Amino acid sequence: ESAKGKLRLDVSEATGPMAELAKLAAILDCDLTPTDIREVALHFEQNGNALGAVRVSGPFSAANMEGKLKVELSSIDRRVLNLFGAAQGFDFNSTVINSTNLIQTAPALTTVSISGNLAVNNLSLTKENTKQTTPILNVKSHYNVFLHRLDKAGVVKSLELDATQNDKKVLQVSISEPMPISWGGTSSAPENATLQLAITDLNLAAWKSFAGEIAPSGNVNATLNILAKQAGKQLSIDLVSSINALSAQFGSNQISNADIELKTKVTVADMKKVSLASYSVQLSQAKQPALTLSGSGTLDLESSDTDIKANLDGALAQLFK
Repeated sequence: ESAKGKLRLDVSEATGPMAELAKLAAILDCDLTPTDIREVALHFEQNGNALGAVRVSGPFSAANMEGKLKVELSSIDRRVLNLFGAAQGFDFNSTVINSTNLIQTAPALTTVSISGNLAVNNLSLTKENTKQTTPILNVKSHYNVFLHRLDKAGVVKSLELDATQNDKKVLQVSISEPMPISWGGTSSAPENATLQLAITDLNLAAWKSFAGEIAPSGNVNATLNILAKQAGKQLSIDLVSSINALSAQFGSNQISNADIELKTKVTVADMKKVSLASYSVQLSQAKQPALTLSGSGTLDLESSDTDIKANLDGALAQLFK
């Protein structure tokens, strides 16, 4: 049997934080058979103007859950996003989201393959009660993921994500080789793969609308490298991060013109045993070292056994400032 139909939901009136959603319409169109989704589309309109849509189409067998589906998000803008944001007190301003994906499933969903891209243009949020607005970001991502449900394993075949602010990259994520993932099974992916993440000159003051009364300022830089070995059974994590010229308010206490540097090297075996080869946290004030915490240790996630060694060095004169 085939099925075809339309469902329309109209919001005639709305008040308070949801007022701008008045005259909004959501229309669901369905046209499908037991072996083919000709189209399932969710459209949004306001005062007769199209606001974007979500579409799914392609061959798909409902009997054995096998198919090859194209999933698209087209021109999803603030008027749709504010369906969720307005209730939380946020306005998505000029944000527009587009995404195209191909999802392939084997019989009984034994395997699932997802590949596609995501573009978020002019991403910014305004907090209604403070009228504070975040910087404008443009985010682009490409990804290809394969999952094997029975083997409890999979592979991130490719991943790239860039976020730019004023044409300058502030966030970058990528992998060097297909990266194995496992939730209790085995993987046939390459032995070694590296995930790299970099944050460059992220200005905390520009994002203080999300930090409440802490109201921080300062610049964040970080590099994170995760090396997956033995088909994902062992992870080596290397993190270096810093906050420069940090100022923040903690209740009646305040910190200003502080620098914080964190370095750590960690290995994780079978997602059970964590080994801290080394870690160090250094706090400086006015470029003068005030406090340094360093050491090493181990943690067994199954038994909760923990053995942490710590060395603490402080300069009291600097700390009292």
